Amino acid sequence: MKKNQYLATKEQNQEIGPSLYKVQCIGALIGESSLSEYAQHFWNRQRKKNDPQDRNALADLEKGYDPLRWLRDKYPYKLPHPLNSLLRIVELNQEEVENLAIHNYMINDAWMNKARGITVESGCCKLKDLAMAFHKQRYFERDWDDTQIKCYRQWKKEKSLEGKIAGLNRTLIEQAETDTYEIVDGWGRLLPYVTLIIEEGFKFYPVETFLACGK
Repeated sequence: MKKNQYLATKEQNQEIGPSLYKVQCIGALIGESSLSEYAQHFWNRQRKKNDPQDRNALADLEKGYDPLRWLRDKYPYKLPHPLNSLLRIVELNQEEVENLAIHNYMINDAWMNKARGITVESGCCKLKDLAMAFHKQRYFERDWDDTQIKCYRQWKKEKSLEGKIAGLNRTLIEQAETDTYEIVDGWGRLLPYVTLIIEEGFKFYPVETFLACGK
């Protein structure tokens, strides 16, 4: 399917009115999607992790059970806000990826600050700033079994980011405010992706993601 820039520009939507402006979405449109498609995509990736805690869910999914229902039961935080019920698949450019944000509550939370010893300035939630902070504080040199570290080292060894966040490896982001898009699923892959670009000079390849926004 041919990719098209979705909807109008920010200025054009402001002229239309706030009721339509709230559905302004970033990225080049690849296609329409749904929560069910995203849920199936999520479990396809989850299956590769061989997590014992997913055994019952995966067994039921093999029998044809609803993947979205299991996702709601086990990983509700991997779903977008209920108001963001419109899903699409889009392709993001480098600036759009670097400006994605994590949820505010994750800044200096127990994992980031206490468990991993990473400190960032309050309100510093965009990927480009987090990538520099994590790299500067030598996070990727540690021996923790984190997805962020494993992806960083593997991708650095492979010397390419081509196809790393596309197709079966799509993430999920959602519209938080008019000009803010937050990561719902994919923080573990997006942080090393941006870090390798900013700090190691890797070539950027477009990122494919599910995008949830309001109707």
